[in-house]
Amino acid sequence: MARDKKRTGAFIATDESGRMHIVHIYTEFISADSTEGSEVLGARQELQLTDGTLVFQLGKGEFEALSPLGKLKLHSDDPRAP
Repeated sequence: MARDKKRTGAFIATDESGRMHIVHIYTEFISADSTEGSEVLGARQELQLTDGTLVFQLGKGEFEALSPLGKLKLHSDDPRAP
């Protein structure tokens, strides 16, 4: 089984103070090789701020980042946001 993680998108989110943040979307593709070639078995998305801080989706357009300074609530109306 092989794993391949790629940046597959990004969107803008705003925190409660009005500051804008870029949230990057990374997709990890899981594939397996067979005699007929390689087949993607599944994919998993991960959201991160530019500094690598993980971002968790709470609902449509609602997110939370867990930084060393505490929780950061984010909101996005960007059509690219999950």
